Amino acid sequence: MRTQLFSAVALAATLLAVSPASADDLVLETGISTAYYNDTSFDAVSDFNAYSEWNLGAAWGFDRLAGLQLGLLFQAQPGRLAESRFGGDLYLEWGRQRVLATAGWGYDIWWFRPNVQVGVGYAHQFLSLETTGPRLKDHAHDLAAQGSVGLDLNVPARWGAVGFT
Repeated sequence: MRTQLFSAVALAATLLAVSPASADDLVLETGISTAYYNDTSFDAVSDFNAYSEWNLGAAWGFDRLAGLQLGLLFQAQPGRLAESRFGGDLYLEWGRQRVLATAGWGYDIWWFRPNVQVGVGYAHQFLSLETTGPRLKDHAHDLAAQGSVGLDLNVPARWGAVGFT
């Protein structure tokens, strides 16, 4: 239920996000993405092998630099993944957050904008194991990188545009 409510809020925020038309502009974006893992090791933290995360980003688009966008992207789960195993004898919690500096390039064709984007930054992960003994927990700090290819649809509005990716 909480995930469905979060998805609805993220969708509404995405519909209201500002996206560039064809001038130097501030770009704000939000959205939810879900990855489905088929490796059996992921079964420990999720019965559904699904990992959803919320994305919140801001960038500045430079029209005079051939459509370059430089920005910052924050990614986090809408809560930690939590599972109970072995009849409740083991309780696991796992979570991840990432902050990435991004650079993207795209060009406008009417309302469409094909684009590529790369990002590099910091990732933090948390894992907690709770059994009959003391709670065990650890944090990991890592370098994060991401690449993407996409197509944006930017519908003009009085104050900018509403964008869909």
